[in-house]
Amino acid sequence: MFNMETAEINDNKQKIKELRVQISSLKKELNRLNKEKESWYSKRSDFNKQITQLISGVKGSKEERNEITEQVKEQKSERDALNSEISEKVKQLKDLEKENEEKGIAHPEKRINPEQLKKQIEKLDYVIQTQPMSFDKEQKLMKELKSLKKELEELGSAATGWAAVSALKKDINKLRKKSNKIHKTIQSQAADSQSKHEDVVSRSKEIDDLKEKEKAAFEKFKEFKDQFVAKNDELKALLKQVDGIKDELAEHNVVVEEEQKKVAAKELKEKAKEVDKKVKEGKKLTTEDLLIFQRSMSK
Repeated sequence: MFNMETAEINDNKQKIKELRVQISSLKKELNRLNKEKESWYSKRSDFNKQITQLISGVKGSKEERNEITEQVKEQKSERDALNSEISEKVKQLKDLEKENEEKGIAHPEKRINPEQLKKQIEKLDYVIQTQPMSFDKEQKLMKELKSLKKELEELGSAATGWAAVSALKKDINKLRKKSNKIHKTIQSQAADSQSKHEDVVSRSKEIDDLKEKEKAAFEKFKEFKDQFVAKNDELKALLKQVDGIKDELAEHNVVVEEEQKKVAAKELKEKAKEVDKKVKEGKKLTTEDLLIFQRSMSK
């Protein structure tokens, strides 16, 4: 094995120094790239978390909206059935009113009160029975009395004729109140359903926006990860070069300054342990021991 020339040794040492400068620069760049990479990964995770929470909220709003929509359908079906029944009863009412009008039965609102009519008949009959009068006057009063009695009889048949009308009107009013109440409920539920729907649409748009941001963040993460891997491969190659040169120097018993420092530091550490042991055991320290102790304390 030939001995390595001093110039070659110095040249190899210089190469190691230059490589270490590059290595130092690469390590700084790797730290920067790693921070960028992890930053974008963290952003992507945050976006993903927000998306998951929003999806959960959208799912809940959809379920509530669908439930309300079903309730509205049921309410509308009930309201439509009531309105159909109302329409049928209104038709019956019109037919009854027309029938009564055709029979000449006066509407209850246009009729004289039966009690008042009875009092008029009683008063007129009393006058005819107790007061003297001419034949013509008596005939006139008798005719009036007959007319009043006939009107009283007609009141009885009219009451029967319009009873069904009154009953129908009451039914219609009750059905309309019930229909109006259901209609108000439908309006309230429809507004609530619309609100839930708008919330679903709004959150869905927000989810789409976040997905775009998540995708962009992941692309950035991959970009810096690829750069990190490439730089790391460069670093490995440089370290391998340094190890190759150091191995070549070692074969010629040449120790690189850095390695010498490591060996010296290791030796100093071992000697310092021995000095420390002497101190603990109370043994006398030599001048060399004191120097070793001072050097180890200054490190």
